Amino acid sequence: VVTRDAGMVPTFACFVNKRPANEFADCLFDLTPETLPPATLDAGLDGCRWICSSTLSLAFPKSQRSVRHLVDAAVEKGARKFVDINWRDVFWPEGMEDFARDEILDFA
Repeated sequence: VVTRDAGMVPTFACFVNKRPANEFADCLFDLTPETLPPATLDAGLDGCRWICSSTLSLAFPKSQRSVRHLVDAAVEKGARKFVDINWRDVFWPEGMEDFARDEILDFA
């Protein structure tokens, strides 16, 4: 749920039904080297010209490893990378803004 102040500036209020941030698809992405055979990844990326990723998945260890693994593999095969820098502080632990910024900038 996103609310807007009088100046129409959006603020994230909460998730539907007050669900925790780590229950959403961005956080559950699991295509780590342990779960995705290299041949399957290679076949899936065959002919890939672009790889597009959000930065929300970087806030969770398993999904971060998955996104980095997938994007790195695509770029190694010649794909161009597009990153949607989508900052949502609710996904990152409180007080981790500097760490989050560094992770996002490193990825982008």
